[in-house]
Amino acid sequence: MMTMILKEMKDTYRDRRTVFFTTAIPMISVFALVFFFSFFNTSDVHIGIDENIDAGLIESFQEEQQEHWHLTVSDTINEELLDGAYDFAIVLEGNTLTARGDFGNSGMRAAQQLMEMWIDYERESLDAWVTSQGIEENGPSIYEWDRDFLGEGGDGSMGFMLAFIFLLTVAAGGLPAAADMFAGEKEKRTMEPLLMIPLSRARIFFAKSMVVFLYTILSSLLSVVLVIVLMMIYFTEVEQILAAVPLSKYILLFLAVVAFSALNSALLVWFSLLTDSYKDMQNLFSPVSIVWMIGPFVAMIVPATAWSSWMLLIPPINITLVVFDFAGANVLTLGDYVLTISSTMLIVSVIYMITNRMFKKDKYALGHS
Repeated sequence: MMTMILKEMKDTYRDRRTVFFTTAIPMISVFALVFFFSFFNTSDVHIGIDENIDAGLIESFQEEQQEHWHLTVSDTINEELLDGAYDFAIVLEGNTLTARGDFGNSGMRAAQQLMEMWIDYERESLDAWVTSQGIEENGPSIYEWDRDFLGEGGDGSMGFMLAFIFLLTVAAGGLPAAADMFAGEKEKRTMEPLLMIPLSRARIFFAKSMVVFLYTILSSLLSVVLVIVLMMIYFTEVEQILAAVPLSKYILLFLAVVAFSALNSALLVWFSLLTDSYKDMQNLFSPVSIVWMIGPFVAMIVPATAWSSWMLLIPPINITLVVFDFAGANVLTLGDYVLTISSTMLIVSVIYMITNRMFKKDKYALGHS
């Protein structure tokens, strides 16, 4: 059996197209996507500040501004904004501070951070006034408002990025190997001679399926490690988030990645058996790659406190929640991880039982022609 697996691995390794699409394409995609996310989070933002705003608040903005912000204080903000001098401006209208402009992704993030600076400034000013009036002890309660994303992480952007890139690369990583193992063999008419060797079809099927899984998990783990390393380089807060993650959660993430990779490879094998050519197999699996992308968007829409057990039973939502939990949500229990991994592996087992039976029929093993 091991000899068969090694033979299939060597045959696949000789195919430069398979190796390229299994390793190089996912890695290139990771570099491109991380650069894309980092570019829109750290690109220069030109911000105008109304000169009529309280001097203390302006000073607070200037002291806490990010490196890529360019703040300009002016008394003709609206005119300069219309002339395109700023991405957006903070304008004083009566007692209201208005963020006005054509916001890009970096602009929206900067406006949110400026609003949080204003909230802190207002709270500190109010506290100082209450204290100066001598009513701090017996006066009305002064509450503070803060956002605390459950756990050690941030606002979910790291989880979204990590899940999005992982699901994209895991879908693409094992595709070339799966297409070559079954649909490719049928297209080249090399499957029939292979079935004549003194091994049962069940063993041949297991060896080929194992090769698809190994390529898929290789691509997945390379992508996960690479995206984490790149995010640590581009985003300073990521290192702090990862440092707070316990070793046990790294192990659970690894097991969840293996389980989802097994599911993806099982589906790839199924689709490869259903088709008779490399191209047909790719076309058939493309919609699945799109479905995988639903997970990150669901996790961004549904708050971590509203996650429920049924979500842990549905790929790709369950693996996405695991990634978000790893990235800082910190709401999943050990039982939730066990439920995610076991439910995914149950689906994998059912699919492999079906595909194993399919491979025993010439209609699927040798093709329809």
